[in-house]
Amino acid sequence: MRITLVTHYYPAHRGGIEIVAAELAQRLAERHDADITWHASDCDPAPSLAGVRCVPARSCNVIERRFGLPYPLWSPGALLRVGCAARHADAVHLHDCLYLPNLVAYAAARLAGRPVLVTQHVGMIPYRNPVLRALLFAAYRVLARVVLGGATQVAFVSDSVRRYFDEFVSFRSPPKLIFNGVDTDVFQPVDAARRQALRAELGVGQDVPLLLFVGRFVEKKGLPMLHRLAQSQPEARWLFAGWGPLD
Repeated sequence: MRITLVTHYYPAHRGGIEIVAAELAQRLAERHDADITWHASDCDPAPSLAGVRCVPARSCNVIERRFGLPYPLWSPGALLRVGCAARHADAVHLHDCLYLPNLVAYAAARLAGRPVLVTQHVGMIPYRNPVLRALLFAAYRVLARVVLGGATQVAFVSDSVRRYFDEFVSFRSPPKLIFNGVDTDVFQPVDAARRQALRAELGVGQDVPLLLFVGRFVEKKGLPMLHRLAQSQPEARWLFAGWGPLD
């Protein structure tokens, strides 16, 4: 089966959507003998995955650099290529519904009668900027209704996200709820002795609350709220692992 996969970035960008996309693509290629072509922006190096052919799209990432909004702008040639790939695929897998290349791939696939799967990761983001909030609200009410409502199948990674879109999207088939998995090679429980040793390495006493945030340092992850919370809880030790404009 030939699958065209479309995301805004590759995993080297260190965002959750593209990391999940890589895990799914690799497992599909390994377990189902799928031929996967992955289109994403060339803002970061493409991964090397068995059974997955990457097609970096010539892109400009000025919106993220200036405003912290992860929305790369693809060149016309790159949009043409992803549309052509969607037309000739046996199936198209899109991660989220608002990125321009995803919209192009969706339109091309539907016109060619190809099945489209959309994995929707996020819902409404309460940006402090009222203009951003209004733009996102309008985009969802217009574009999400088209893409999520017209997709062959939609999968949500969160029940709260599913409930948000249930309010205004009429789905072709009942959407699926599939939570993100946990990579147990990286994240795993440890015994009491190992916990004590790790705390000692960090210089944190056994009775001190230790709180960890892992993710991009952007507004939609709640960084301003966590900053205020950390200031109000001086007795706790906070660890932040990630990157972004709100460093």
